[in-house]
Amino acid sequence: MKFKLEPYYDCAPVGNEQAGVWESHASDPQFVIRPQGRLLAEGLCKFTFRVDPAYPKWARPKMYFDCGDGISEEGSVSLRIETSDDPWEVSSWIRLPANVRMIRFDPTCAPGTFSLQPMGAASRRGVTWSAIRKVVSILRERGFSALVTRVVGGGTDAPEAQVHAAKLVSTASDFQKHLTEMTTKRDRSYIAAPAFDPAPDVGVKLVAYYLPQFHPIAENDAWWGRGFTEWTNVGKALPTFAGHYQPRLPGELGYYDLRGKDAMRRQIELAKHHGVQAFCFYYYWFDGHRLLEKPIEAFLKDPSLDIEFCLCWANENWSRRWDGSEHDILIAQNHSEEDDIAIIDDLIRAFKDRRYLRVDGKPVMIVYRADILPEVEATLARWRSRCQEHGIGEVHLVAAETFGLKDPTRIGFDAGVEFPPHGVHAGAISDKFVHYNADSQVTIYDYNEVAAYESQRTYPNYPLYRCAMPSWDNTARKGVRANVFHGSTPESFKVWLSALMEQASLQAPAGQRLVFINAWNEWAEGAYLEPDRRLGYANLMACHRAISGLAKNGKPKVSVVMPMYKHESYVEQAIRSVLDQTFDDFELIIVDDCSPDRTFEKAKEVLARHDEKGRVRLYRMPNNADAFNVINTAIANSRGDYIAILNSDDAWSSNRLAVMLDAMERTSSQIAFSKVVVIDENGEFLAGKHPAATEIYRRQDEVLKSNSPLMLQLMQGNVAVTTGNFIFSRDLFNKVGGFSQLRLCHDWDFILRASYHGAPLFVNTDGYLYRVHSSNTFSAVSHLAEEETKQVLGEFFSRFGDHPQYDLLKANAGYARLMSSDFYKSFLKH
Repeated sequence: MKFKLEPYYDCAPVGNEQAGVWESHASDPQFVIRPQGRLLAEGLCKFTFRVDPAYPKWARPKMYFDCGDGISEEGSVSLRIETSDDPWEVSSWIRLPANVRMIRFDPTCAPGTFSLQPMGAASRRGVTWSAIRKVVSILRERGFSALVTRVVGGGTDAPEAQVHAAKLVSTASDFQKHLTEMTTKRDRSYIAAPAFDPAPDVGVKLVAYYLPQFHPIAENDAWWGRGFTEWTNVGKALPTFAGHYQPRLPGELGYYDLRGKDAMRRQIELAKHHGVQAFCFYYYWFDGHRLLEKPIEAFLKDPSLDIEFCLCWANENWSRRWDGSEHDILIAQNHSEEDDIAIIDDLIRAFKDRRYLRVDGKPVMIVYRADILPEVEATLARWRSRCQEHGIGEVHLVAAETFGLKDPTRIGFDAGVEFPPHGVHAGAISDKFVHYNADSQVTIYDYNEVAAYESQRTYPNYPLYRCAMPSWDNTARKGVRANVFHGSTPESFKVWLSALMEQASLQAPAGQRLVFINAWNEWAEGAYLEPDRRLGYANLMACHRAISGLAKNGKPKVSVVMPMYKHESYVEQAIRSVLDQTFDDFELIIVDDCSPDRTFEKAKEVLARHDEKGRVRLYRMPNNADAFNVINTAIANSRGDYIAILNSDDAWSSNRLAVMLDAMERTSSQIAFSKVVVIDENGEFLAGKHPAATEIYRRQDEVLKSNSPLMLQLMQGNVAVTTGNFIFSRDLFNKVGGFSQLRLCHDWDFILRASYHGAPLFVNTDGYLYRVHSSNTFSAVSHLAEEETKQVLGEFFSRFGDHPQYDLLKANAGYARLMSSDFYKSFLKH
């Protein structure tokens, strides 16, 4: 089989093009290998390449196959370099998949000259007998398990070289399904709107690291291609394992450009509203040459951009590996006495700004890599002296605890600041996941393990500013060599941040209560607070809730949440049924979902007449968001230990809260619902002859009269009838993760997932008045949408063996009858 090496990117011929020798002055050349005929033959083939010895050695050369639908990351193969006396030569056996039309070859080494040497396809007979001999050998020496491991790990041996099979650990369909879900579906933690009220001031200041690389610069154009910004990396990220949150797509702010002020102005509004009181801008200085300075300069010139700020000198080399290493340096640092003076003179301009962040009146300057300053104590002394000379006075010098640095006060700094994931306690869990690429080198850590450990860690015996990260995933920069802290949620981030804020409020001196967040907008590292499409404003709300939790002012026992939409005729009865409760320790949060009628105005009128104690907060969503999103957003803005929901067209009995809470506390239940009484448009009770009432009463009677567990009834449908009938603890809501993005079944889905954390309680009292009228959707409760039903039951049964009532249900005759049906039986096959 004959092949031809052709240029694809950043390469040109050396001498005669037919010679097949190519030269590249770029650091990431790419080539195309085409067959002489139409398709490459399926099977084993040996490729041999050479690179000019004047340039660096090979580094993970890869091949990507076009099997008719373009070049794809799926099935890409890293060439397994054979041991050779010539380190500039790569020779590797590759198992070609079927119908290969073209191969893209990436040397991934450096600039150089390249050539493709003649090669021959392996004899199919030889490979077959060799494979058989190898199988027999492995079985004799190490047994069947070793054979399975060998096959999964990469195939058999060819006669002269090792074969690397182009085989995925998971299937392409799994990958496509995952990718579709990540780009189209919202997480249960999704918050649809910013916080309704600004975060209170609690005396602890949140400072978020801020990356300015969201605009093109000449240097990046030259190094990475014209128009490069941080979004360039973010946009190409793909999931690498099952459950991996990639790609990450921005929400409200979109793919912003920091050359204009509108994006930063909105960033500042969102930050301050949710309790982030300062940005720590990365400052890039290389021996008098500054990079990415335009956003900071624009900020300094515009005092209307009103937020506190400080600067962090990112003083490492810029390299092509994105980690500041010495490999393939793009622009280097040149530390010197003259440079020390030049950089502090430039920084003093910012120190004089009224918005500059200060500790005890001293401007805060952070150094990212204190460990690479050659004469660190002398440098700090020069900076302090220069600030005195320019009338700044004392400066508060802080070193980031990166790359193993601990207690920077020993080398002359005033304090340290954490910079997770640097220094966190975590063990790799990569082998617990199904990966989409057999060549994956992704290292996966458990975010929740890190958050729990860091939340419990105590202050050291030197000044240290603690730092939390909402998540971390640098797949956008490092691809299959990324580090991923998996499993992060806004709630786990809130717990971590709350612990650090509590610690600072109790242990740090009043003028030094700073807590940092990594980061505001590190999108390519998966560390950002800005709203995205999957979580919405949830990470910002986590900051808001952490601050509100620290305030602890007037927290009610119960937060009543009322999603409101197009119920002008019924909303007064709903509101008054809450205000007239015999139980008094509650707040009522009403959120209108952009009703097209006068529902919102009607609610305002009712509250003006009846909310004498000022316990009601009325809000309107910025956009129509659906009931489940309104509920999640309202709960995120609430404060009570318990949460009760009431639909704006329904009502409560006057003693509902008192009776329900008493029953829940006596039985230690985390979620409960009551009997439902059906009313008509005029608020009159409907007799059992009405079809809607008949169905509801029938289900309730079955629950009351049955000897079977309540869970058996819940597995067949939502016998609570409606979300408005739920009362549950905030702790349970946090564990469950909010209401799913389901139009019809979000209530049923919620109580089924909640049952994994404790048995739901049915309270035999006529506590909920459910209204049947021309515009409600009772029929959807009786005849659940097929797609959502399958989704709800599919998730419920996917881990049914871990359910706390599993053994109880298995022993019940009713369960056996239910699960013998073809429909329910299908869910137990998975």
